[in-house]
Amino acid sequence: MAREAAGPRNWEALPWKTTPYEGVSISLLNERLDLQNPDVPLRSLYAVRLNPAAILRRHIHKREPNWREEITFQEMGDFEILRADGSEKVSNELLVITIKPYEVFGLNNYGLRPLFFTSRMVPGFTGYQEIEEIK
Repeated sequence: MAREAAGPRNWEALPWKTTPYEGVSISLLNERLDLQNPDVPLRSLYAVRLNPAAILRRHIHKREPNWREEITFQEMGDFEILRADGSEKVSNELLVITIKPYEVFGLNNYGLRPLFFTSRMVPGFTGYQEIEEIK
């Protein structure tokens, strides 16, 4: 994946936008558009904020086989990674996780402060219609 700058120095100062998911906000940091296909960016880089006690429920991205999402935790926190077959608690670690299409992923922030991370998608994010929540 092509590398853009790491996460912002001041996460709180970003122009956060609400999402359909309670306690989850995003801010677009960088996007490269495809002039041949403007509906699908070549790549997208978002900052994501998960409020304390918020859960990004288990979900999949219904995308093409070459799609990848790289999630980078550039600040330490106390959270749980939710997968199809269980979960893993994380405390004060810096991680990079790569997600493939149709791979189940979610997060539970049980820390006392917001959890900030970046999400880099190649090809880029096309909208919430690509996401399906897994119960």
